[in-house]
Amino acid sequence: LITKNKTWVISLVKKGKILMKIYYAKIVGYGYLMFSIVVLINFLILSNYGIFDLEQINFLVIVEIIMLLAGVYAAIGAVRRLFGNNVSFEFTDEGIYAYSGIIIQKETFIPKEDLLSAEYKVVDVSDPDHTNSKSYFIELKLKEITRLNKISKSNIIIDPSILRVLLYVNLCKFKTEDWEDLSSYLNEKYRIEIIEKKTVNYRF
Repeated sequence: LITKNKTWVISLVKKGKILMKIYYAKIVGYGYLMFSIVVLINFLILSNYGIFDLEQINFLVIVEIIMLLAGVYAAIGAVRRLFGNNVSFEFTDEGIYAYSGIIIQKETFIPKEDLLSAEYKVVDVSDPDHTNSKSYFIELKLKEITRLNKISKSNIIIDPSILRVLLYVNLCKFKTEDWEDLSSYLNEKYRIEIIEKKTVNYRF
């Protein structure tokens, strides 16, 4: 049995375990795709005019090779984000799985027994020289008994020294209203404290 709302999926699997998944937004895949197309067009134009010549290695050729490799990486990222496993976080009865990486996907597991509380935060970063931007993440407080190692990836940061885990949902299909469903799940299944959502302002 699978029920869907606009942004994520709640699945009832065969073993009777409820899974809640947060997916990467497809806009990320389209962004990778657009970048790879721009790099390809640029490469074809330079090649057509004879500017890109491997027989004459210079600074421009080196830059183009780097850009071409970045374009290949972006193309792979586009395929993975649009057609592959697009799960960023998976909440199970045992704990939380975070999936990071484009070409080689790495899995990080956080046991529910290590968790004390959960809070959804919206950080408003204000810089006089730039347009205001926001960062969205779920902050998890850890128990002192945790054996998790320090990790810093694109969608997850674990810092055992301050007993904190940050699950970034900036690039995910996750809205503020979805936090109500997830917080209810965490409270019921993990028996942890749910802290009221906060908006934090930072100024540089």
